Amino acid sequence: MKVLHLEGLPVDTGGVLSVLRNLQEASEDLELGLSHTVWVNSRYVETRTPALDYRYSRWALGEGPIDARMLACILPSFVAVRNLLKAEHFDIVHAHARGTLPVAVLVARLLRRPVVFTNHSYASHRDLYQRAAAQPGVHTVVLSGDMADHYGISTDAPRVHVIPACCSDRYFDEPLVERRHGFSPDDPLRLAGVGMVVPWKGWSTAVEALALLEPAERASVRFDHWGVETDEGYSAELRALIAAKGVGDVVSLRGSTDRMAEVLHSSDWLLHPAVTDPYPVAVLEALTMGLPVLATSSGGPAEMVTDGLSGAHFDPYDAPGLARLLRAVLCGELPVASPAEVRESARPSAASVVATRYAELYRGILDPAG
Repeated sequence: MKVLHLEGLPVDTGGVLSVLRNLQEASEDLELGLSHTVWVNSRYVETRTPALDYRYSRWALGEGPIDARMLACILPSFVAVRNLLKAEHFDIVHAHARGTLPVAVLVARLLRRPVVFTNHSYASHRDLYQRAAAQPGVHTVVLSGDMADHYGISTDAPRVHVIPACCSDRYFDEPLVERRHGFSPDDPLRLAGVGMVVPWKGWSTAVEALALLEPAERASVRFDHWGVETDEGYSAELRALIAAKGVGDVVSLRGSTDRMAEVLHSSDWLLHPAVTDPYPVAVLEALTMGLPVLATSSGGPAEMVTDGLSGAHFDPYDAPGLARLLRAVLCGELPVASPAEVRESARPSAASVVATRYAELYRGILDPAG
């Protein structure tokens, strides 16, 4: 079964392509009979591994504002996909981005082809996604019940499915991170942050929370951030905030890495202050290695992280609330389950589980009678 994933990105960043790589890897390991091809912008250059199979178009658009440029690209994008479907056989068209959603709807309506749309974002134009979910031939996937609630889409509705994002199964084979206690300036609490340096990821909240700690507390904490700096303006603001708050000796912006397992093994907690992050792969990877997570109570982490088991929540933008949690971690007063139990909490999001669920969805669409 051949699946054409409409992504539209011009750059090899973000969690969606990580998820597609994980699905490809699991599909091969489980011999599910799936092959995955990704439709991207002509400017796209692959920078991460493993390699994916691509098809390119100058008209492909991924995420972005619904503006004149996106609207002008809908028809040319549809024509490009229609021509690709004429030239090659694909069983399922699976869209993953705002810019490819209208293209997928046109494929379903005009070409009578079955399509799947997985929503990876919390967007403001909720009516657009509601109308798309109601279209015959369009199967909508949301990552969580919280995302379904955000869009006002019932998970009991026909052709609506809840399937989470996934992380590679190899993380479940990694040694569990050893739980440490009794932090000090000589042996500090090691916090890791993973994700792009963009405003909605909430890194400013993390900096402000660290600045609220007493000097003696702050001396026992180190925060290493890993991720690409895609927004130069925000990167400059964040660096200025770090300097202004006097936490330059605590916070380090380390850039991107392809050694995430090593990063997590050298950490005690993952700090994820993002606002309405749909279903962050970094949180999944941390949980699979037994690493507890401090995350906001919004978006995917509201369901991914369980208070008292796999971590704790704080409100978005609530630096004082995060500072209180950090003090509790430093004092050993924040309850969390064993690393093995933390790992098991993420098992439903293993790539092997998610790939099997997608394979079942695809086959059900192609053969409704079973």
